[in-house]
Amino acid sequence: MYYEVAISRASQMKTHFCESSEDIDSGERVIIRLNGRKCKGYVIGRTEEPPPNSLNQIVERIDGYSFVDAALVETLVWAGRRYNSPIGRLFDIAVPKCIDRYAVSTVLPLSSFIGLEKMPLRSFISKYGEGHLKKLIQSGYVKIQRIPMAKEPHPRLQNESVELCVTLQEALHVVKDPIETQVANYLFINDEVYVDDIVRDLGVSKRVLSDLQKKGLIRIGPKVQRADEKNVLDDSLGFYLEQMKRDEILLLGSKSSGKTDLCIEMIRRTVQKGFSALYLVPEAMLVGQVSTRLKNVLGHLSVGIYHSYLSEARRAFQWIQAWKGKISVVVGTRSAVFCPLRNLGLIVIEHEEDESYYQYENPVYDAVEVARRRAKLSNARVVMVSTTPRLDHYKESLDGKIQQIELQERRKCSIRVLNTRKEKSFVAGDTMTFIRSTLKSGRGVIIVVRRKGYSPWIQCAVCGFIVECPKCDVSLSYHRDENVFKCHLCGYTEEASDKCPRCGAHALYPRGAGTERIEQHLKRRFASYELVRLDRDTVRHPQMVLEYLRKFERGEIDIIVGTKMITRGIDLNRAGLIVVMDFDGLLNVPDFTARFRTFRVLFQTVSESAGFESGTAVVQTYNPDNELLNHLVDLDVHGFYKEELAKRKEALYPPFTNIIQVILKARIASKGLEIVNFCSEKLRSAGEHILGPVEHPIFRIANEYRFHFLIKTDDVETSLKRLNEVLTESGKRGWKVLLNPPALI
Repeated sequence: MYYEVAISRASQMKTHFCESSEDIDSGERVIIRLNGRKCKGYVIGRTEEPPPNSLNQIVERIDGYSFVDAALVETLVWAGRRYNSPIGRLFDIAVPKCIDRYAVSTVLPLSSFIGLEKMPLRSFISKYGEGHLKKLIQSGYVKIQRIPMAKEPHPRLQNESVELCVTLQEALHVVKDPIETQVANYLFINDEVYVDDIVRDLGVSKRVLSDLQKKGLIRIGPKVQRADEKNVLDDSLGFYLEQMKRDEILLLGSKSSGKTDLCIEMIRRTVQKGFSALYLVPEAMLVGQVSTRLKNVLGHLSVGIYHSYLSEARRAFQWIQAWKGKISVVVGTRSAVFCPLRNLGLIVIEHEEDESYYQYENPVYDAVEVARRRAKLSNARVVMVSTTPRLDHYKESLDGKIQQIELQERRKCSIRVLNTRKEKSFVAGDTMTFIRSTLKSGRGVIIVVRRKGYSPWIQCAVCGFIVECPKCDVSLSYHRDENVFKCHLCGYTEEASDKCPRCGAHALYPRGAGTERIEQHLKRRFASYELVRLDRDTVRHPQMVLEYLRKFERGEIDIIVGTKMITRGIDLNRAGLIVVMDFDGLLNVPDFTARFRTFRVLFQTVSESAGFESGTAVVQTYNPDNELLNHLVDLDVHGFYKEELAKRKEALYPPFTNIIQVILKARIASKGLEIVNFCSEKLRSAGEHILGPVEHPIFRIANEYRFHFLIKTDDVETSLKRLNEVLTESGKRGWKVLLNPPALI
């Protein structure tokens, strides 16, 4: 038999044909001999016909079975070929290396007549002896196989749950022991934790937990049921559930419309029928919220979580539980789309429009489209949930290819657009008035700023020189807290100075406003109110955002200044005002997706993420007449989408065609330009519709020069085949190929 094998950790798309006398399943991990060395790979296909190319030999079956079912194998192969990604690397995500640490060598009987049961190798040798084992293997009665094992959770005595009583920062300030620090971080990352979870996952004793409780840092006791948790679907939402007739559904509605309640009920019914379900979210900080609600409906042991912030032990445990069929539902981020759930019946994709689902680095893939493909191959239903969906999915729903269901909105807020052309301050006078009146009424204020740091650029007042990163073609930002100039692309930093490198004048001044500057400005004027800043400089972990937002809801914080991370998927009922500081900066980007992405971010910020009644949203802009803002003020999603579709159709951009962005990095700019010109001309002469090549909008990053061109195509498979042939002919490695990326920059 001949097998097609994708190599683990490969950087190229190429697969290899191998020969073996054994019957090997698709998806199995094998060792093959390639160019004189042994390589790990995954079987992705088989044939009885000898392939035309040279053959390699399969020298070992690592597991003897496949961890992934046929539908997931086909999905992984499809994703690799669709997104021009090495298939072996995608399999590496689906079958993570960490599970090998928890594999146990096991003796498996091959015949029921010998009267033996499956037994760990060590136990077998201890009971029967090594000599007896060798005889059984030689006779073909047993074989040894490595099987991933996960320690089963113990019964939960008295339903004891554990939670932090203080903030993570306060806890880390008190504890000094590394084990106690690990426990504090674990509790912070995971939303609902029981004593047995910590003992099992971290290997700590209950004495450690007792010591932390005595210090007043944690609470141990029966789980408290929250008043707002519902196990029964709202009667008003049952109507929408009955309307779902198709296998692909686009579910629209605001944050407070009941979308999540509806999805949880769908999952409950799916599990009740004996199927499993996958619930995807774009950010790790949302995993805990969703999983907690699902556990209240399905039970603690039925729901698993999967994201990059889990420890290796925890991640391996959750993966093995899913593979064994011990859990019915997995809630996770992008990579969870490859989780080996058995008998998959439903995939829910929360915030399906979020750009986090698209992986820009190798292996490139779009988790939303991968989820759709996996659902189709598994005969499962997929529900894409959004307030402002992807434009292509919206068009598919208009064309009748997928079913659109829209829940009625329950809350709306007032939106004010402020003209800041004549304003001298970064915070407009009218904005200050809104802030003052909101605080006096006892409600909180959210200020959303596009850039972190004190100021986005530094300029000389004498000669006009702007300080740039020596490695990148971008300006350095000033961070006042650290007193440094910093590059947000490559991480370069230098000590801040007021001396101009060009003219020598001591006249360097910060220009523009980032989160630090807005924070300082507001602290001076509202000193009696509690204000915090939330951005990547102050937040070390996504869960910290949730902690501060909970304090905001309790009234312990009055003003939050931060980047858009503070508005993602959170119901801020106490917020009376949300201010978007720099609308124009979002829009003025050389990218055909800029207008659409700006509307989506603004709409989510002022409508969905706010989630408040009788609240006000303020958008500051130098261009108040922009037609986009008219749709925003009217909360008119459908009107904007139809207008954007008309513009895209006229210009022939997605979703009316496909875009393949091809990016080249080069140490020598002239050489890079020569190569990219060669490739684009070759493709153009082959009949491809090429835009470019041109310098990338961010031309230099970390001393590498970047060029790119676009391919417009209706036949992705043919275009990628031509592209790969040309890129191979160029002799240059390190190309990045992106199919329909959410943004070009």
